[in-house]
Amino acid sequence: MQPRDVLSRDEPVQRLRAGDVLLYARTGAYGWEVAHHDFLKLEHPAFTVLDPGATG
Repeated sequence: MQPRDVLSRDEPVQRLRAGDVLLYARTGAYGWEVAHHDFLKLEHPAFTVLDPGATG
């Protein structure tokens, strides 16, 4: 039985290293807006807002 708690499958990448950043859009309950912010008492994440219409 495969887990249903999966963000992505079959998305090949050439290489991942510690410190790399992955972006997952439309994460539903995994997104900050729906998540239980103090679950496991972890630090709150930093946010970077991306503007798809921006140039530069």
